Amino acid sequence: MEIAAEILTRFWQITEKKDKARLSKQRPADGIDGRFDIPYINDGETEHLLDVYFPENTKENLPAIIDIHGGGWMYGNKELNKNYCYYLASRGFTIVNINYTLAPKATVDVQIRDVFAALKWVDENADEYFIDKNNLFLTGDSAGGHLAALTTVIMSDRPDLELLYNVECPSFRFKAIGLTCGAFNLDIILNNRIFVAKKYAEFLLGSDFENSPYKNSVSMRDVLCGTKIPPVYLASSAEDFIKRQSDAFDALLTKYNLPHFYRRMGRVKGKHLSHVFNILYPDWEESIFVNNEMTDFFKSYID
Repeated sequence: MEIAAEILTRFWQITEKKDKARLSKQRPADGIDGRFDIPYINDGETEHLLDVYFPENTKENLPAIIDIHGGGWMYGNKELNKNYCYYLASRGFTIVNINYTLAPKATVDVQIRDVFAALKWVDENADEYFIDKNNLFLTGDSAGGHLAALTTVIMSDRPDLELLYNVECPSFRFKAIGLTCGAFNLDIILNNRIFVAKKYAEFLLGSDFENSPYKNSVSMRDVLCGTKIPPVYLASSAEDFIKRQSDAFDALLTKYNLPHFYRRMGRVKGKHLSHVFNILYPDWEESIFVNNEMTDFFKSYID
């Protein structure tokens, strides 16, 4: 394995070790029922499984949130976001928590096709899992925030992107989206000459990434113009190491007069509000504030 690939692999191995230690000390919210490891593509791959969570004793369809986990496009699974999703469910939502195929096994376009396959599953199975298709929302953090944002752009009357990514939009549309510490522009990877960044670019867009048909259609600043994406709740923090990505996306949404609200948390004495802190530590006071604010934002758009 090349040195760059070894560095990237090692980084995510260290991250996984930290995540396992963190999750072992946490307890999910009480009063939530669930259905686990449901295939949204029947190919036997764990990458194509999802979970559905909803409040106990639910008997009717609820407003629903589909969540896309982060992990730099090449790490993670739905279990990372389980406690976060349990909390969102406690706010009166049905939650669909999805896996998707990771890089380098899959490039970003394949990941987008996985997301759309999960949306198709929701479209076809909503009533069985207490999902109100008239009140659907989408969330994502970090790389998952990027995938969520790109998904909504494709769904916003962009037949050119539907064709490019080879996807078919579901019958529903999202009422609003929530994006936490998103990696909205891939320029820092795709245009970086450092050898590790070049390997990362190969993982995300293929070995000939410079000539990839997706290179100029994968970052928000390249695709957002002319779209009418749903209202956005955007969250970041002063200690988010990619906070400038959220700052830039906020400016871009403002430039195109797209409805949104940006919550940028400041520093808190004695606590490190790091990248995606509200997903990693959903029981923190600051996380509860952000997650409540996001779900209240969603509720303002429920019919």
